[in-house]
Amino acid sequence: KDTDQDLWSPLTFNEVITKINKNFEDISDIADSINSDFYILIYPWPDSLEYGQSNFNWEKFANKICKDYSCTKVINFFPDFKYVKKNKKNWLTKLYIGGDLHITEFGQKIIAKKILDEAF
Repeated sequence: KDTDQDLWSPLTFNEVITKINKNFEDISDIADSINSDFYILIYPWPDSLEYGQSNFNWEKFANKICKDYSCTKVINFFPDFKYVKKNKKNWLTKLYIGGDLHITEFGQKIIAKKILDEAF
């Protein structure tokens, strides 16, 4: 009860989208102010790989955010993770730590390689 409720109270979907937009606007302004590149990296959670993006498409959203806030590039790991899902029966434990959304060492290597290839 003593904690600022704004720090933990749930937001509606539209409030979350508004907050994301504001955060990206702020990040873009900071990147501009220090003459820095601004990359957006996206990777799917397991449910996006399993059920798709028919209710909300993170890839389209990230590309729109990038365009709206002049990011340098979106580095998209959805295709890489989809490839693993298609080709590995144990894709879930290959990419994600059990019962968690954190990425395994195998998944981190995919991410690191692609960042190095696309950003440098």
